Amino acid sequence: MTDYTREVFEEIAPPENDCCRVAYLSAVIHTAAVLELERGERRLVFTRRGLKAKLDAPLSAMFGMTADEDGIRGQVLPLLAELGILETTDGGLVTVKKGIDRHLVMADCCRAAYVAGAYLGCGGMTVAPGNNRLRFSVNYAEMAEDLSSLLGRLGVASFISEHKDKYEVCVKRAQSIGDCLVLMGAPAAMLAFTSDSAISEVRADLNRVNNIEVANIGKTVSASMRQIGAVRRILEVGGLDSLDPKLRETALIRLESEFYTYGDMAARLGVSKGSVKYRLKKLVELGESYGAAGNAEGKAAEAGGKS
Repeated sequence: MTDYTREVFEEIAPPENDCCRVAYLSAVIHTAAVLELERGERRLVFTRRGLKAKLDAPLSAMFGMTADEDGIRGQVLPLLAELGILETTDGGLVTVKKGIDRHLVMADCCRAAYVAGAYLGCGGMTVAPGNNRLRFSVNYAEMAEDLSSLLGRLGVASFISEHKDKYEVCVKRAQSIGDCLVLMGAPAAMLAFTSDSAISEVRADLNRVNNIEVANIGKTVSASMRQIGAVRRILEVGGLDSLDPKLRETALIRLESEFYTYGDMAARLGVSKGSVKYRLKKLVELGESYGAAGNAEGKAAEAGGKS
């Protein structure tokens, strides 16, 4: 399994137009910051490392603020309100909005910026044969549903899964993952993923082919051992001279090697594989009938001895 989480994180850059900056900042802070009170001062504490470099430029341009390595200080409540993260209920109570403020993501460019910010805040990506996954882990079901809907409007298929107290928005199809990486501004990661995914699929295909070949060899050997056993019973009971010439010729070649395929035997005999299959079937039926008869005679003799 290859983890692309940090590679994608490093490649995503802040947007340059104002509407996208607001959507981007809202996504990062909503998914990766916790509001705390420290010495009478409210601050936002980051739950993921490396966000300062991703937030300083848009924070400064839009709000005249900067970020520390561990969070954001200053007038954080007005900031959260401007970013559509706080809302006021009808009763006047200020609470955290559990979903995405739809006014932030009216245009496709803003939707893509929001997805990029959400990845910085809570995203991850792993690549493994048959199990590629780009995911966003969020706290609220409403956020998961809104984010999945947002991806859908951008042409990226996703689904939601619940893990304990978290909700994951997952993108699994290789094409959808590639599209999502491009939308988030990570084309280099997309190219690396496409190459890695293709190699993984080739390896998986080779393993499947190898497993099929091994299974086929096992079936061939198992069938040939049954056929050889039948021929040996015929040899013990009536001898091969009792057989039709065509069956006798086939029986002799079957005894040579259990690894001969129908094709090998057909080439030796100068007949079709269908003819070989038919002859071997007759030999097996005959040999097994000899075995059944022998078992019946043995039981009869045993019963007579006891009496």
